[in-house]
Amino acid sequence: MWKELVKNEYIYTEHEIYINNVLIPTENYKKFPSFKHITESWIGGFPVKTASFELKDINLNINLQENDKVELFRVHKINNQMVKTSNGKFLISKIITDKSAKSVKVECSDYTSKFASKYETNLKYEG
Repeated sequence: MWKELVKNEYIYTEHEIYINNVLIPTENYKKFPSFKHITESWIGGFPVKTASFELKDINLNINLQENDKVELFRVHKINNQMVKTSNGKFLISKIITDKSAKSVKVECSDYTSKFASKYETNLKYEG
């Protein structure tokens, strides 16, 4: 199917954002998701994938919480068939509400962020 996608002159693509398993209507998107990979190591790092997007909040009634679950998809139309691919599952880490712009900016990171804490143990080795 992907070979058909790259052969087409016209590619139809859209995004889908689910928050807590609820699809957010596309008319509520102000900025589409953008992604980054963050690591503090040059070699052997385990990068955390982050995403950010902005939603319109016309009625100022969007109520999001940190650690709400987010799932992002990209949808392509190939041979008159919609093909959905996942961009990942994330947890909301930061919410920025702009009441004057009537929008909410959401920053989130994938589940690898849970592994970012330093491993500590109280095991004692005999030797």
